[in-house]
Formats: sequence, structure tokens, C-alpha cells
Amino acid sequence: GHHCTHPCDLVQSQWWHRQLTEQAKVLLQQHRAEKDAEMQRCKNDLVKLKESFEQAQSDIAQWVRSCGAGRGCPRPGWPRRSGQFGVAGGA
Repeated sequence: GHHCTHPCDLVQSQWWHRQLTEQAKVLLQQHRAEKDAEMQRCKNDLVKLKESFEQAQSDIAQWVRSCGAGRGCPRPGWPRRSGQFGVAGGA
């Protein structure tokens, strides 16, 4: 008979729904894992950037100190007149 159609459809659609939900869950987990890995990479890059920035800062501080002390600059071509740092008066 044909009277079975509706309940069967219902069962089948529930099955499909479950399948899709499972698949969606898996995909979400994968997506989240990828995002986490990406975040971790970004954080690592940031840390590296921060380290090199701090290194550069300390280098500059050393240059400024030695230039300001009037001993000349460790790097060739560095401006020697302290006026260019805005430390002393007239240029």
C-alpha cells in the first residue's frame, strides 16, 4: 500500500538531517582547528616582530647615546651634529 509513504519520508529526512548535522560538526571542527593554527602562526610572527623591534630600539638608543656624548657615531653617515637630534641649540 501507499499509506507508508509519509512515516518513511519522515524517517529518511531525520536520517538526512542527522547526517548533515554530523558533517557540519566535522567541518566546523576542521575550520576551527585551521583558524587556531593560523592564530598561533600570527602570534609567533608578532612575537618575532616584537623581539626585532625591541632589538632595533636598543640599537638606536646606543647610537643616540654615543652620538649625544659627542664621541662621533658608530655608523658611517649618521648625522654628527647634535642639533639634528634637537638636543643642542643652533644647527
